[in-house]
Amino acid sequence: MIGKNAAEALTHFSASNANTVCAVTSLMALLLLAIGLRMLPAHRSNVKLIDAAESIAARASSVSEEDIKEQIKTAARSLNIPEALGLHAISVARVVRPPREDGAQTGMCTVRIRYTRRISIYGIAKIRLATDREIAKAFVATQRSGVRG
Repeated sequence: MIGKNAAEALTHFSASNANTVCAVTSLMALLLLAIGLRMLPAHRSNVKLIDAAESIAARASSVSEEDIKEQIKTAARSLNIPEALGLHAISVARVVRPPREDGAQTGMCTVRIRYTRRISIYGIAKIRLATDREIAKAFVATQRSGVRG
């Protein structure tokens, strides 16, 4: 049988540990929330840039590779993603096949977006958010739309 003083000490020790665990858990939850609040805008702008690149690549039938690249860079500027403006951050390859019997020209536009953003977590730490995406879209151009490039 445990003495009365030992039982009281054990109860006090258990309550103290529970409070410590609760405080540490709350602190960790707040820390994760703070990190999420800093990363969410960067993640959302990355997703918007990928969506814009997909849309631009789908309309590649009448646009040159350089024009496609410039349109994606314009989207990156509007979304405030300077890392996507680097020399090798965006690459575009456009393959045009010989015309079909109906005169339509088909092809494939492949866009690769690759950059890393460094997000400051309130000046305490920096987290890297890497984007490495390849987008391939087929296109069909009629004779009227023409194909440059």
